[in-house]
Amino acid sequence: MKDLLGNGSKLHHRFCADGSLDPKKVKGKLVLCELEVWGADSVVKGIGGKGTILESEQYLDAAQIFMAPATVVNATVSDTVNNYIHSTR
Repeated sequence: MKDLLGNGSKLHHRFCADGSLDPKKVKGKLVLCELEVWGADSVVKGIGGKGTILESEQYLDAAQIFMAPATVVNATVSDTVNNYIHSTR
């Protein structure tokens, strides 16, 4: 995952936990997060991100309501997105 670390630990930044991302690195970007708890979309939007791509195997067959632009993808799609992110640095 692209380095968007703020003051949080590496463990928490992949879940886009509140306080774990650097707003300067997130501003204006789509951010890939692993879904641990709902609300990552609001965290990303709150620090200036354009949207969130959430990786989860659990909630793929139900419509979700997000507070900011977001979508849920499975691990295969997430891996593809992550490879693209690292190929365009």
